[in-house]
Amino acid sequence: MNHVRILAGMIIAAALLMPQVTAQTTNVADWFGGITMTGNASPDGALIFSFINGSSTAHSNATLGKLTLGWYLIHVAAGAGANITFKVFDLPAYPTNNSPQLWTVIGNSSSLNLTVNPYANGVACTYGGSCNSTYCVDGYCCNTACTTSGYDCNVAGTIGTCTSTGGGTGGGTGGSTGSGGTTSSSEEEEEEPAPVEQPVTASKTVNKISAGTPQKIVFDTAGLFMKGIRIETTGTASNVMISVSTQSGLPTTVGTAPPATAVTPSGATVSQLVFKYITIDLTNIENMLKHASIDFEVTKLWIMESNIDKDAITLLRYSGGEWQTLATTFTGETATGYQFEAETPGFSTFAVVGEQAAAATTVCTPGAVQCSSGSRQQCATDGMSWTVIETCPNGCDGNQCAAVPAGWDPLLLGGIVGIILLVLIVIGLGGFWATKRK
Repeated sequence: MNHVRILAGMIIAAALLMPQVTAQTTNVADWFGGITMTGNASPDGALIFSFINGSSTAHSNATLGKLTLGWYLIHVAAGAGANITFKVFDLPAYPTNNSPQLWTVIGNSSSLNLTVNPYANGVACTYGGSCNSTYCVDGYCCNTACTTSGYDCNVAGTIGTCTSTGGGTGGGTGGSTGSGGTTSSSEEEEEEPAPVEQPVTASKTVNKISAGTPQKIVFDTAGLFMKGIRIETTGTASNVMISVSTQSGLPTTVGTAPPATAVTPSGATVSQLVFKYITIDLTNIENMLKHASIDFEVTKLWIMESNIDKDAITLLRYSGGEWQTLATTFTGETATGYQFEAETPGFSTFAVVGEQAAAATTVCTPGAVQCSSGSRQQCATDGMSWTVIETCPNGCDGNQCAAVPAGWDPLLLGGIVGIILLVLIVIGLGGFWATKRK
């Protein structure tokens, strides 16, 4: 029986030692990196979708910047060898060198910086982020937000250009021509004026607002950026009409623009830019307003292009011939914008302003990789911090994780294990023959 016990011990010892020299493989893939769009880093909020083995249905999705500013992390539950493709919004995504957009699952995680080329006007789309113009209207990339009644972006012959859906305009009647004239008109005469020159308007009527009962009125008009108001009254109000308009230029009813600079809490003077002006009028509410607030949204594209500090977005109110700063709170975000709420003592003309971020000193080169303190780290796209992209249980080997504990040579380790196994076999055989002699 002794030789049976010895052989069993040898098998157990070998089973415990073999995992140290056997490579382990897994089938789960996580992909991470940044996104380049039209030669520039994409603003946070871009949507990334994964597709497995040519499927037209997205397997998983992620949002750029959700976990780390400027970075995405998407989980793909696919077996080793599966072929993966990615899209950013509607756009096929490529590696930075524009090689074929097909990747194969080969391990736990892979660093992958994606490049996408936004669509020109007239190309079918689902998301505004897929378009160079940032406008996806009537299913096509459009040259403007195209919010004016009677204008569409899918008019035959001018798809991708916001065009009047009505008949010809001008002084002619019944389609006849004037003396020596023609019935033709240029496309330029049919295009909608640029949004910056034309306010976006909306209105709603609330039948009844009961005293002491807060009521929220939501606006979802495209391009309005004012998403809603909350009202509480001291008395019951009936047939309250709310009219809203937003525009980029200074309204004619306002005598002066907001200050061009602002002073930060630290005492620094920074530039202050206007995103939109909002004018809100209420009727049939008289002097019953007890409490009010305004919900609005600022596009991530404007914040990125204007170098605005997201945490320094403020709503100003024009009242009594001067601009008053309102208490403004960040409330959330969408794929394309950041949302805020501001308390207001009344309604008039407002300005959504943002402070330009001060130039910061970078601590690393964007995209650079280092291995330090037991982990691989990559420099963020803004160069301001290092982000852990992989833990290294066995320490670092240059800028990579070490395959085995630092100081161990794989050949040496294999030789040691082989010698141990040989010694165990010799001992086992010796015991076997000694037992047999007895």
